[in-house]
Amino acid sequence: MAMDGGLRASAVQSRAVCFADIRLGAVVDVLLDDSLQRVLGFDVLCGDRLHRYLPLPACEVGESAISVP
Repeated sequence: MAMDGGLRASAVQSRAVCFADIRLGAVVDVLLDDSLQRVLGFDVLCGDRLHRYLPLPACEVGESAISVP
């Protein structure tokens, strides 16, 4: 499934999630709203080995990483 802007969901899996230059974790799954056919956010495996939800509006999807402002 293509995300907003035509990016494929599979393209962001394993992508680093960063705050400034600090790597917080990596995307392990993309959470979708099937009825609206849109991305809601990401399941991020953080450095402490816990999974956390990152809502799409709270981040910026870049070419090499997902940034949290």
